[in-house]
Amino acid sequence: MPSPSLLDALSRLGLSEREARAYLFLLRHGEATAREVSEGTDIPISKVYSVLKSLEEKGWVTADRSTRPARYAPVNPEIAVERSIERELERQRRELEEQARRALRELARSCRAHRRTVAQVYEGKAAEDALRGALRHAEEVCGIVHVGKKFPNWLARELSRVSGPLVVRCEEPPFEHPRMIVKSARVGTDATILTLSIDRDEMALARVGSLSHLLVVREEIVAEGLRDAILKVARGS
Repeated sequence: MPSPSLLDALSRLGLSEREARAYLFLLRHGEATAREVSEGTDIPISKVYSVLKSLEEKGWVTADRSTRPARYAPVNPEIAVERSIERELERQRRELEEQARRALRELARSCRAHRRTVAQVYEGKAAEDALRGALRHAEEVCGIVHVGKKFPNWLARELSRVSGPLVVRCEEPPFEHPRMIVKSARVGTDATILTLSIDRDEMALARVGSLSHLLVVREEIVAEGLRDAILKVARGS
């Protein structure tokens, strides 16, 4: 009869008491049929097949089904224990990942509940300076541009450097860009309307003639939604 301490050690490695008894029997005898395991361990014959199948799935025994009846042999204890540890670590990793996902969902809901959208408005040269600075330091930019008849040169230069897709509605594009999608449109006024998702901010610039107005909305969800919409338009072009 296996000692309680040995059965407890195998239990910590993920084996039930019956699985531990069956494995130890096979270690002593080398290999055996299911009936021999049943008779040697007092595990009912109606249960021993499921016990041996579970041991096989856990990597503690192998089964030779080329003979009838099938014969079962123990896996080297060092290998079996290593597999058991790897399996337990993987189980813990999945459990921790799921706990982390739940925590992140709760944190996101909490942030949305308490977060306030911050909006700022710039006019004239301050609008141009704010947008120019944001474009130069951004990691990701994508946007939709309606180009007026007189598209500002400084804005064309800054937009030509951004990395993300730009959907431009115009008669003729005022600058070159490797990821620009041009939507043909007739421009009747000297108005430029620009909507960008810059990192975690949404920026909308309205420029009519020589006047400029810039609205900056610092709201991650709004900017992310705009980004997804722009990418959808770009993919569908």
